[in-house]
Amino acid sequence: MDATSFEIVITRIVIEDRLTKTFFLKRTDGKGMKYRAGQFLTFLFDFHDHPIRRSYSFSSAPSVDAEPSITVRRIDNGLVSRYWHEQVQVGDIFPVLEPSGRFVLPPSGEGDSFDLVLIGAGSGITPLYSLIKDNLATHSMGKILLIYASRNQALSLFADSLRTLATQFSSRFKLIEIHSQPDDHWDGLIGRLNNGRLQYIIENQLAFNMERIRAFICGPHSFMRTADITLRFMGVRKENIRWEHFVVESILLSKPTPLTQTIQIGYRGAMQPVLVRSGQSILEAGIAAGLPLLYSCKNGSCGICAVRLRMGAVKMTYNQVLTDRDVKDGWVLTCCGFPEKGPLILDLV
Repeated sequence: MDATSFEIVITRIVIEDRLTKTFFLKRTDGKGMKYRAGQFLTFLFDFHDHPIRRSYSFSSAPSVDAEPSITVRRIDNGLVSRYWHEQVQVGDIFPVLEPSGRFVLPPSGEGDSFDLVLIGAGSGITPLYSLIKDNLATHSMGKILLIYASRNQALSLFADSLRTLATQFSSRFKLIEIHSQPDDHWDGLIGRLNNGRLQYIIENQLAFNMERIRAFICGPHSFMRTADITLRFMGVRKENIRWEHFVVESILLSKPTPLTQTIQIGYRGAMQPVLVRSGQSILEAGIAAGLPLLYSCKNGSCGICAVRLRMGAVKMTYNQVLTDRDVKDGWVLTCCGFPEKGPLILDLV
């Protein structure tokens, strides 16, 4: 096991639909699972002596659900998702990393001074479902609009529970569903979301002050890009929009000017020198030096590898998770981060 990992055991499995299962879990050491709504859990698999990491969002909310859970949708030709659906049973034990992720609600210090616009497609509803449950349980004010695009009723994940919440919290929570391949009995919105349609829904369903909005988007990359452009056109601040990538696309990361230098990484109160060779990312160099740097996607999309910059400069060749505010606060991604010339000090936190 990784030095920063622990083990969980599967306690219960629920079939959501023909492609989706929810897995309930607990720590084997008896400790409680500490996580925030919207975060994910990274599993450490070993298939035929080949290590693989996969991250799954919590479908549970810590303020509401007694048992933590993840929800996994089977993907065509997906090695790991097929394994989850065909082989994983109650009692199976897996090593995982500590819950992580930045797809979370604003700090409690901001109180109820925000409204939520949540836009999801397919299984991208999973972390949004967690956020909705948590917000309704822990906040008494602020409105929530969920725009949920799915194929049809049979594959509309958590639809019944979401409709129940929309009825129970009718003064705060509005649910808009749209199906691209609807069943015969569906009488709701039909088709796909584009910029104009999305803007119309947001403007006409709830009276939002764009300055108050915190937006969370999860689904295919093109879907999230459309939602992001629409929200920013409508006046939502860039730093108030969060993306969560369920499908990490293969991206050829550009390399900065070749440079070999020694950097310093703070770990457990001491500074450790790390040689970063030409063309090597900080993550690759840190792991080679024996530091327990966390990672999952290695592609600038999940944020689990983020560390704090204390001195110097890092060039990130790709970033789809850190906001401008995060970068201003000193966060950098090590998986696609390369040291600029000059002294560089980073802190593992």
